[in-house]
Amino acid sequence: MQARTVIARQQSKRCRSNLEVVRLLRRRCAPPRNDGGFCKGVLLCFVCMFVFLPSNFSAAEMIYKLDGRVTKVEEAERILYVEFKHPATEEVTEKKFKVSETAGFKHIKKLSDLKKGDLVSVDYLDHGEELVAIYIAHIPLKEIAVTTPAEVTKTLLKLRESE
Repeated sequence: MQARTVIARQQSKRCRSNLEVVRLLRRRCAPPRNDGGFCKGVLLCFVCMFVFLPSNFSAAEMIYKLDGRVTKVEEAERILYVEFKHPATEEVTEKKFKVSETAGFKHIKKLSDLKKGDLVSVDYLDHGEELVAIYIAHIPLKEIAVTTPAEVTKTLLKLRESE
């Protein structure tokens, strides 16, 4: 408020009309106009990020998951062989995984705890020629529920009758 009166006094000393003083106050006290400078700056920052940042920062690698049976473990080379049956084609395939030093484990403490025939779920990265396992979960046989189609039908009929 005091700044306005000081400006007004200075202007009146110069013999300006009241209308000119009001216009001057509006210009000096008005909020700055947004001419798009901020938006242009943000856009420029994003363009620079995409141009100058390395490509490995632009997107995370895709993590794949595979469930199957262990066929062989080479602990010295940290290699795990897993065979799985493709759900659509029923084709049995064996995959070779390089187990990273930082790989996580569930229900086992180390790679040597896995034996031939164990069921595992492997999270891995595809690095072209090499598949790198980053997480291996051992699936204990006691956790697997085996049901027959007849048991499923019987359970569904019981549920329908109870409704």
